[in-house]
Amino acid sequence: AGSGAEADVASSVPLHEVKRVAELAVRRICAHGMTAPQGAAAASRHAEVFDVFRRHVRLFQPLAQQPPPVDARGAAAAGHVHSGWMGKQHRWFAKLLEESDAPAVAAAAAGGGSAAEGSAHFAEPGFYYQAAASCALQRRRFAEVLSGLDAAAAGAAAAGGAPS
Repeated sequence: AGSGAEADVASSVPLHEVKRVAELAVRRICAHGMTAPQGAAAASRHAEVFDVFRRHVRLFQPLAQQPPPVDARGAAAAGHVHSGWMGKQHRWFAKLLEESDAPAVAAAAAGGGSAAEGSAHFAEPGFYYQAAASCALQRRRFAEVLSGLDAAAAGAAAAGGAPS
């Protein structure tokens, strides 16, 4: 159990800094794991790489901004930035897979989950590019919300400033 002072320090660290440090650590772990020598050790390390990346994405998926914004503009802005960051995570992992030894990585991904889960698709860079594209679409939706809010605010300001 931590003291109250530790909790105050932990909560004062901006989320974007935590995300950046986590991104750097996961990139290094994944890059190192993909350079494993061939054989059984390579399959094990590649499986660990997939596991590390999946945990990284699952951890940060719901975190757009802490504490949550209180207004619609703040929520849309936080979602826009977060969707861009999540897309970036998927893109660099896809590029890492493209640069690695495809057969060994495919075997590790297939071994990383049960056959019932159908996890062989996790070895395909296209899977991660698709996830990045989904993040880009989500980011676009947030941008549309932001532009709609800006247009509504501009319209309200113009209506309020017009002479009667």
